[in-house]
Amino acid sequence: MKTTALAFLILALAACSQNPIIETNINRLAVQAILNPDLENQIISVSDAINIAQSDGITQPELDNPTSGAIVIVRSSTQEVRFSEISPGVYKDLAEKLHVAPLKTYTLEVRDPEGRIVTGRTTVPERPHFLTPQNESSFNELVDVNFEWQPSERIGFYLFGEVVPKCSRFNPEFSAFNQLRFLHETKTVIRFRQWLDCGFVDREVMNLRVFAVDSAAAAFVWPSLSGFGRGGQKASNIENGVGVFGSMVADSVKILIKKPVGE
Repeated sequence: MKTTALAFLILALAACSQNPIIETNINRLAVQAILNPDLENQIISVSDAINIAQSDGITQPELDNPTSGAIVIVRSSTQEVRFSEISPGVYKDLAEKLHVAPLKTYTLEVRDPEGRIVTGRTTVPERPHFLTPQNESSFNELVDVNFEWQPSERIGFYLFGEVVPKCSRFNPEFSAFNQLRFLHETKTVIRFRQWLDCGFVDREVMNLRVFAVDSAAAAFVWPSLSGFGRGGQKASNIENGVGVFGSMVADSVKILIKKPVGE
């Protein structure tokens, strides 16, 4: 059930859309954060977007103006957590862990050294739960596998895919999550084939995961797929700035893929 901060960066980098055409040469704070209750710590990136028309929607590693010395606070009904800067422009809940829970609302406030203030708000979706297949069920290659899960509240859409080993030759640049489906419904059908694992042997185990993604993350990271962004443009929920303060939560199931007898 656990994922990592890298998983979100992979998902964000995999997204594609055109940047909005708006007035240039406007300096604004760019914030990116996706809360996830399965993370050990939450991460928030803050950058100075020198030219909004060129930098809106670009992920943190591609921006060369990280904002250091900002005050980054996330509040819920029970907590007020100040994030610590762990590297230029990257903040983490180290002094006090932020408790992220499904269906709970969180607000973000960022104040940079120049006194600029940006805010955001997200409600974590309800955690989806797989109804079928049962964990560790076995299926033959290229046979329909029906996946279904309980619906979640507060979602933009569901992201369904496979967690793959870091050493895998599949998607070698990232090797963490293979996006298979973007869905608004709560079921899908997929046929699987074994593929070579890190030891170059047939891999039987398939670790599948479905993410319930809130509307803010859906609109910013996958605008053309979510239907939230106009013409595929990234939609920001950061007040007085750009970027996203969203949330997502997942459920996992493991299945085994066998070669039919006689092959």
